[in-house]
Amino acid sequence: MNCYFAISKVCNLRCQYCYVPEYNKSKQSDYNQKALESAKRFVAKVKTEKFGLGNVTLHGAEPTILSAETLGEVIKHFGQVTDDVRIQSNGTRFTPQYLDKLLGVIQDPKRLFVGISIDGSPEIHNPQRNNTWHLVMKNITELRKRGFEVGVLGVITSLTIKHLKEFSDWVESIRPLVVGITFKLGEHGYGITEEEKIRFAEWLYASRNLKHLQAFMPDLCMHDGNDCNFYEFDIDGNCYSCNKSYYDLGVFANWFQESFEEIRSKRKPLYNNRPIDPECKDCPYFALCHSGCPLSREKNKSVDCQIKQTVYPKLLDEGIRAENFFAIARQSTVFGMDLARYQSLSSELEEAEVFAATAPSPSSNELLLAEAKVILNPQFRFQKFSYPVHQMTAESDLTEYNSGEIVLLIYKDARDQQIRVMNLSQAAAKFFKILIAHPSSTVAGVLEKFTKELPDMSEDTFVNESLTFLRALHERNLLSFAASK
Repeated sequence: MNCYFAISKVCNLRCQYCYVPEYNKSKQSDYNQKALESAKRFVAKVKTEKFGLGNVTLHGAEPTILSAETLGEVIKHFGQVTDDVRIQSNGTRFTPQYLDKLLGVIQDPKRLFVGISIDGSPEIHNPQRNNTWHLVMKNITELRKRGFEVGVLGVITSLTIKHLKEFSDWVESIRPLVVGITFKLGEHGYGITEEEKIRFAEWLYASRNLKHLQAFMPDLCMHDGNDCNFYEFDIDGNCYSCNKSYYDLGVFANWFQESFEEIRSKRKPLYNNRPIDPECKDCPYFALCHSGCPLSREKNKSVDCQIKQTVYPKLLDEGIRAENFFAIARQSTVFGMDLARYQSLSSELEEAEVFAATAPSPSSNELLLAEAKVILNPQFRFQKFSYPVHQMTAESDLTEYNSGEIVLLIYKDARDQQIRVMNLSQAAAKFFKILIAHPSSTVAGVLEKFTKELPDMSEDTFVNESLTFLRALHERNLLSFAASK
């Protein structure tokens, strides 16, 4: 179970589009003590009931209203029951002094992933978020200097569309500083018009920023429609479906009084009867969105319907099926499009033929293809794609760009005759290149060359799934290589 935990009912900003009612932003007085006590109580409940937690996002109003010391203790407590503690903040209080005190408690910045709300360039952000742009950008830099991983979340409003050039420039400027960029559409009075959605969709497609919009992120509950399954808990024992229902009428259970199993049984049917536009059922993309979040719909359709209707046909024109592109959970749109393009083609292959230069006859029913002759496209071969890899250092807020290589390995499983595509990690790609260059080598010989060329790598690297797969096939003499043609 993934969840939000609202540790504060106080906020230091009054953002224009905020969905949190005033009584959940200004009524808490003993927030440090109350937040810490409720965190301890929640963690003890998880342990007692042996309930499995996924990620926990510390939320609010504004969670950094807590003192740095208290927030650190809260993070440590949640770290007892999950390895994935996050925070979503307006970023204004992450000053050097605050961060140093926080690190004094949690010690390791990797114990917390930091999400910062920022709406783009100053022209967009400042009118909506109390003129805090310069402070937030400065604090993002301070977070990165101290080794915190940071992601940014921006709300798309009419101001975004009005200043789309400035927004685009800001996206490129922030990219080196953060590990994730997410856009969500404004809602309920701060949404954008159909015409603006089309313009934004065309920008997303042309600029290759599609995977930053929540509409194209497959791991979000919004895509399950009325069957969404998320939770928000607060320090008063209240349970909400998520942050969008963080108001009195959104309370559906009490975690002080009810077990997690009871809470889950109440949560599951919560939105079963929410209306969906009949046209949605006939939409070719319905299986990918199920009419979107039931709390965000416009005229009973997904708030980003027009964007999907604009983008998916453009992808199909490039030979990319909507379902293949949507399913890739990766921030790089370019990589996602490359991989989805080959997955889309693979699903239509009628026949593939292996030709090997140094292959023993496999005794198993598995065969890995280093290169495949495809009837539909004789030029289809083992493919490589170059793309920039961001590597941040704690000492610098500049990005070192290194030329990384994505290797897509096409292989065939004789058990079901399916052609599949595997994205190899950089380490696996390097190992694979050595195998191709020395196809008759033993695993020990290849490992020796591998560790010499990549001294920071070791056999521990083989915990990587794709690298383990390659090694296992090589050890079983199931790896065959074709000469380039």
